[in-house]
Amino acid sequence: MPTQRFENLPDEKKKRITEAIIDVFASKGVDETDVADIVREAKIARGSFYQYFEDKDDVIFHIINIIQTEKLTYIKDTMDNAMNMSFYDFYYSSFNGALEFAFSQPKYLTIGSYIMTSKNKKIKKLIEQGLESFYPFFERIINKDKENGAISKDLNNKSILLLFSNATSDMAIKLIYERHSELEEVRTIFDGVFQIIKKGISN
Repeated sequence: MPTQRFENLPDEKKKRITEAIIDVFASKGVDETDVADIVREAKIARGSFYQYFEDKDDVIFHIINIIQTEKLTYIKDTMDNAMNMSFYDFYYSSFNGALEFAFSQPKYLTIGSYIMTSKNKKIKKLIEQGLESFYPFFERIINKDKENGAISKDLNNKSILLLFSNATSDMAIKLIYERHSELEEVRTIFDGVFQIIKKGISN
């Protein structure tokens, strides 16, 4: 993540540097971009770059954090009402909110495609850790559904979570990031996938 020196910069300069990084990642990709590309686009000295960030991976994590933070605003109502929803409805609503966010931010969508298909092991680990950090929250909703009979008690919580996350993430990569499908096509396909999953986990 950025150093305190970066955080202490005037907001206008921080915004300019961040927007430059987003532009270069969107145009060249996270794996193919190097520090020289970033300093040239951001119009900063190479020495300044290393005063603001540890390395290129640090910059990638910074942008991922920005994207994730902005995405959460799209699903805030869903997150706030999660315990009043079934796990299926919660996941479905969250996923649709994330889709709307992705398609409303073309540069983020492009960067997302590079991130999800990146060969960088640190990025892959960060994504895995990000998903795992939500597991306890997800399990609370699943356990509630098991108690009220909406989900079979025989099913393993982690298996349910892996089913949802793997089905949605793998198909998202294919449809959004590789085939560049339109939003409505993606929604139609995922509606069918969610219906199949719902029938499989129902009690």
